[in-house]
Amino acid sequence: MCRGGGNATVAPVLADPTVKGEDSGLSSGGSSGSSNSSPPLAMKTPAAVAAAVGPDGGDGGEAGAMARATIGTTSPRASRTNRILHGVSGVAPAGQLTVLLGPSGAGKTSLLNLLAGRSQYGPSGGTMTFSGAPRGRRLRRQLAYCMQADIFSPRLTVAETLRFTARLRIRGATREEREERVASVMAQLRLEGCADTLMGDGVVLKGVSGGERKRVNIANELLTDPSTLLLDEPTSGLDSATALTVVQLLRSLANEGRTIITTLHQPSSQMLALFDNIMLLSNGRVVYSGPAGAALSHFASLGLPCPPHYNPCDFFLQLLTDAAPDGSQPVTRRLEAAWADREAAGQGASAVAAVVATAAGAAVDTASTPATTTGSGTGSGGGGGGLLATTAAGAVRSVKKRVRSPSVRCEPRKYPVGWWTQAIALGGRSFIQRRGELFEWVQLLQIMAVAFLVGIMWFQLEQTERTLDERVSILFFICVFFSFIPMFSAIFSFMPAEGPVLQKERSSGAYRLSAFFVAKTTVETPVELLYPALFSLVAYWMAGLRASAGAYVLHLFILALVTLTAQSIGLFVSASVRKVKLAQVLGSLTVLLALLSGGYYVNNKTLPGWIAWVNSLSFIKYGFEAMVIVEVQGRTFPCSIVPTIYSGGLPGTTGERVCPVTPEAIYRAREIQDGLGVAGNVGILLLWIAVFRVGAYFSLKWLHVTHKPSRRVSV
Repeated sequence: MCRGGGNATVAPVLADPTVKGEDSGLSSGGSSGSSNSSPPLAMKTPAAVAAAVGPDGGDGGEAGAMARATIGTTSPRASRTNRILHGVSGVAPAGQLTVLLGPSGAGKTSLLNLLAGRSQYGPSGGTMTFSGAPRGRRLRRQLAYCMQADIFSPRLTVAETLRFTARLRIRGATREEREERVASVMAQLRLEGCADTLMGDGVVLKGVSGGERKRVNIANELLTDPSTLLLDEPTSGLDSATALTVVQLLRSLANEGRTIITTLHQPSSQMLALFDNIMLLSNGRVVYSGPAGAALSHFASLGLPCPPHYNPCDFFLQLLTDAAPDGSQPVTRRLEAAWADREAAGQGASAVAAVVATAAGAAVDTASTPATTTGSGTGSGGGGGGLLATTAAGAVRSVKKRVRSPSVRCEPRKYPVGWWTQAIALGGRSFIQRRGELFEWVQLLQIMAVAFLVGIMWFQLEQTERTLDERVSILFFICVFFSFIPMFSAIFSFMPAEGPVLQKERSSGAYRLSAFFVAKTTVETPVELLYPALFSLVAYWMAGLRASAGAYVLHLFILALVTLTAQSIGLFVSASVRKVKLAQVLGSLTVLLALLSGGYYVNNKTLPGWIAWVNSLSFIKYGFEAMVIVEVQGRTFPCSIVPTIYSGGLPGTTGERVCPVTPEAIYRAREIQDGLGVAGNVGILLLWIAVFRVGAYFSLKWLHVTHKPSRRVSV
């Protein structure tokens, strides 16, 4: 249900049953919720749920209501349950910049993942509401999450990346309106100078700088005009000047009426001056949550004053990391206990209610008076409480404006655009990505060099019995060569580059998996067949294979099916196994098994019965036999002076030599099942392609699904 106003409250008690630490991989996947306007986010313990009331002392009406939900998980390994976050409570008002601080492993990323709905495990208790309403599945497009890893398609430019996002995630806009929105966001984040620069991957393909990449990550989420923006370490890897620029940008976005929540690692004193609120975390527990300007007085009241001319953020982190000689952390434990006492006294509940009421009133044209806090949820320093930093007048006006904006409304559809629009946009991106990979001069040089080498080694084979072994061997080599290349191309192009991008975009609800898979398959199939066509154009005619246009077309068609079968196996392996090394090993074993049982190296009649069936699983066997049939069917070959296995009459045998050599004799010699014919072998290859591609789709859909957290919600 969508509600008016600018409040969001989140009240979880977090527990992850299996993963330890902040950077434990909880960020992969999940449908994220969002508010219908610029919501403050509030977190509170179950004990504080009953105290969450609206400005009138009731349920808060439209803006102040809070859902009372319990979100829990059942651990598959309950005996090793580990609690990452303990009774975290807080609120993030609209139009303000709220920053999560703490040492590594404090739980900052885990908290963000939960708020974004991208944690594999939900909280064990508490409530989470946005503008007084529970986070719904269809509201997630009003909440944007910029992860610490800036994941993009490396071969797209900055402008192409943003246009792609706009096409998929902006509903009901014309092309001109999308272009205008992209231009506006690029100007806002000062990206015009790198609009035509490739994103790159930072390793092999050079692209934009680190600061530009961070700004593109933010711009990519701002295209949908979200009300709430979550950012995980947006300044990591940046120099101090660039990091300050990013924080200033976040400050300006908050002034527009958005709710901004970010984690930062050791911000400077200049950055601290831009913060509205901070939440300090230590070992998954809150040690302070409230106005940034009141934090020093809070610690001073506990007998821990900050030294003069010392960066307050460094002072906070030093308090949370200092350890005694025995390894204990008495200062940290003291701070945790002090904040827990405030929570136990019930001050946190009244503080959350006051902040929710204040922000709600400002968003719905009620009085925007400051909120007084006395509790742990929004402690102001000192002993008894104080003023919580409230939204500035300009930001309040921005919040009101955003509430009335048509972009801030419930999304009636699960996806912003239809299936066909998704497929067309994804197909265009797949073409750009694969085009850049396939048309690299190194790979093109490799294919053409091998083609000419094959043509020279098997140059103009004579039409006699003596060259039958050479004809068979070149056909088998071609099948094997175009089994390895497309398989490993599919493994290495999908898993390292496209896999993380797919996971990120699916987490934001950008498109359906079926649209992605159909677009990728449809667009990449003709592109993938370019190299086999160029190879055959050279090697086929240089080697002197059957000089017939029909035979050449059939040969090329069979080679295309072998290539697509290998590619399908590569897709299936990479979709099922997310470790590159393991996928590489499985791909190698698959091709080697198909090669050995393909009917060229091993006589299938000599294989033990318990393993002889393996040759029926070799896709190389079916392509090889189809090519041999196309090459020799309807032809005879004059016998050579020296008898061979094809004509018979070899020394030590009882059979008589038969000349000329017929196709049937070749089939017998090479153990080719001519009963299947070309059509039968082609049909089996098509079946393998369909089986492995369908298997790849369902592997993506069901295996390693981390964008849909397994959790139980009861209200």
